[in-house]
Amino acid sequence: MNITGTNVQNNLQNLNDLDINIVSPEVLIQETLKLYADGMPRGLELGIKSLDEVFCFSLSNLTIVTGIPNQGKSEFSDFVISQLNKRYGYKAGIYSPENQLINFHLAKFVSKFTNKQFDKSVITESELSDTITYLSKNFFVFDYRKNHSLTEILETAQNLIDTQDIKVLVLDSWNEIEVLKPDGMLDTEWVGKVLYKLVQFSRDNNILVLLVAHTVKMTIDTTTKDYLVPNSYSINGSAHFYGKADNIVVIQKMVDSFETIVKIDKVRFKNYGSQKQIKVNYDTDSGNYFDLSEPIIYGTNKPATLLQPFVIPINDNTNKSVIDYLNVEVDLYDRMLGKTHTSINLKEYLTTDIYKPVVEFIRGEDVNDEDSSKERKNLLIQNYEGYNGMLLPCVPISARFINRHEHTDLKEYTSLISIDIDMQDNRDIIDRVPEILKSISNVVFFGKSVRGLGFFAIIPIKYKDKVKEHYFALERDFKEHYCITLDNRCKDFTRLRFASYDPNYWINTNYVELYRKTAKALNKEVKAKTKEKTDTDTDNKIDVDKILSDCQKNGIDITNNYDNWNKVCLSLLSEYKTDTDKARAYFHKFSELSDKYDKIECNDQFDKLVDKYKDSNKVSVKSLQYLYKTCKNDL
Repeated sequence: MNITGTNVQNNLQNLNDLDINIVSPEVLIQETLKLYADGMPRGLELGIKSLDEVFCFSLSNLTIVTGIPNQGKSEFSDFVISQLNKRYGYKAGIYSPENQLINFHLAKFVSKFTNKQFDKSVITESELSDTITYLSKNFFVFDYRKNHSLTEILETAQNLIDTQDIKVLVLDSWNEIEVLKPDGMLDTEWVGKVLYKLVQFSRDNNILVLLVAHTVKMTIDTTTKDYLVPNSYSINGSAHFYGKADNIVVIQKMVDSFETIVKIDKVRFKNYGSQKQIKVNYDTDSGNYFDLSEPIIYGTNKPATLLQPFVIPINDNTNKSVIDYLNVEVDLYDRMLGKTHTSINLKEYLTTDIYKPVVEFIRGEDVNDEDSSKERKNLLIQNYEGYNGMLLPCVPISARFINRHEHTDLKEYTSLISIDIDMQDNRDIIDRVPEILKSISNVVFFGKSVRGLGFFAIIPIKYKDKVKEHYFALERDFKEHYCITLDNRCKDFTRLRFASYDPNYWINTNYVELYRKTAKALNKEVKAKTKEKTDTDTDNKIDVDKILSDCQKNGIDITNNYDNWNKVCLSLLSEYKTDTDKARAYFHKFSELSDKYDKIECNDQFDKLVDKYKDSNKVSVKSLQYLYKTCKNDL
């Protein structure tokens, strides 16, 4: 198979019109080419050579740790998350009702991180204090009194993923989840349902889920006096465990020995390992495991090479480095230089003073005078020699494009989102906005808007292709925690950021936390769409002039959010298909009723929607009437 760049591009062009409910062919091909170039991932090693050669853990999967009771399953699971934290900085959420009292469980982790017996004659107070402080910031134990269902457990885990960036979720053990089974549900049905949810949860959040599960009682080998080593089908409850888990690890102690059997019983993806059984040594003092090949101190289970304590990082940003999120290339649109975009460094664009004269003219002497600022901006537009629809250059913050900044012309995402905080929506708190933005560790930059009446900020996001979902979460957080209303047009990844000037711009030079939360829009929009489709009071010819006149007379703004603004434009294009100039004029008149009206932005939005408009567009002039009635009733 020839997979040269030319052929791949041709394939992409041929696949563009496939159904939207399939995996994007472009994404699939690019990801496969990347995998081919980089090689198959090896996984996460624990630092035990004999085990790492056989099997490695990985994110985005469900791994079951099983064995008969009291054979070290929980001990091994604790060792796994400790090693993943030491080696990769991965934080963990722990749902382990079996490990109570909780301070006893914490003591085990102290031993694992200090490689010492938990005893005041061995561990100093300073070591203890430093270690438990570190553990409190990396391992999060669920409050078992407040997590009474699987839904609540996963909601708590999701919150830890969003706020603490945990990469491992430990559920110890299955018995504690099994008792949550709804009345009347069969055991096999419950097992299948839970495991399916756990697998999907691990995939959706790119985390490792470790589920501890007991096996049925095993018989004893009469020769070795050891229990027979169980297998995956020995797990008590259902064969679903083997079918749905990605990996299954069996743990069993050896009688009269410090050795432990680690049996890899299932590996879904062979690049992470294979089915095999090995033995490792167990240190009873620290609770850590080490290679069987390592020499031990005679008469003990201690390795001859002294295990060193984990070095507690100086600050909280373990395994983290400061990333310059602004040092990226973005598309620069400047119609004075033509319609095609060029490239510019984002930090340079945000901090330059080249546009200072234009921006200061727009702001005038009284930066808080909204009306005069708008008048000066429009005056400048009218008299700007050679003006062609855009007074200042602009860049899309969240994405780059092949040519035009449109959804269908996407080239790549930038992992950034820009938010607007307008004065008209935040009059009571606008003076405190700089102070608030500086206090938020997710904000990498903020500065004044073009008219100087509000602020805009840039935030790096975890899921680069979920700009809208991140926006809705930000909108909720800013409203609930800071009483700040964001401009909801920022949810569109094609949105442009016009050049501005602020000598007091702020750049966060410390470690910037990725914003991880995502959310969905309120159901109001969905309900509105349903009602719009079923509205029967649309038989008569709709008079656009009459609607506009009443809106102007009563101050009714039917463009009160981004979606409605687009609907108004599309409904006018539907009504005046052969006269786009007339549609544009009406679009401006309806938009002028908004406090956020901007002539340049309005023109740009109309141009964008004209290019995207199709005769099959489902938004008709009836939508205009529906928006008018809805907004009028809300007055």
